[in-house]
Amino acid sequence: MKRAKMVPIAYTLGRRRVSLLLVEHANDDGSFTVANPGYKLESKANARDHFRTAARKTKEQRALGQAMATRLPRDLPCTITCTRFGKRSLDTRGNLEHAFKAVRDGIADVLVGVPRKVKRKGQTITVVVGDDSDPRITWDFLQERGDYAITVRVSR
Repeated sequence: MKRAKMVPIAYTLGRRRVSLLLVEHANDDGSFTVANPGYKLESKANARDHFRTAARKTKEQRALGQAMATRLPRDLPCTITCTRFGKRSLDTRGNLEHAFKAVRDGIADVLVGVPRKVKRKGQTITVVVGDDSDPRITWDFLQERGDYAITVRVSR
């Protein structure tokens, strides 16, 4: 078994500079895991947040998914398993997938992203948008009880 490696990641989110510490691990079966210990992922399906608060959380989670995906191998086709660790479990019929929606979009932006030109505030900018329903990627969602964390595992 290979050792896990702590990797500091820094990215910008709007005007803020965010840094986090990821744990990456190459498994014996050829899969690769990236973990973010201490991150509490909550489902937004039944949340009653103000729209700006909800948009900020979604933007942060998408940026987190992009930061985690930069450490993943880009071998397609692949199976991506997203695991949520928490004190209580979420409903597996919808809340678990809904909680990972922004993280899933961020990972897809990096793995299968296509640059597109978009007009914002009168200026044309290039945005990379990924399709999370790409047939080359199979998504699985799991949850376990434990300290708050999320892991993303890529296997062929």
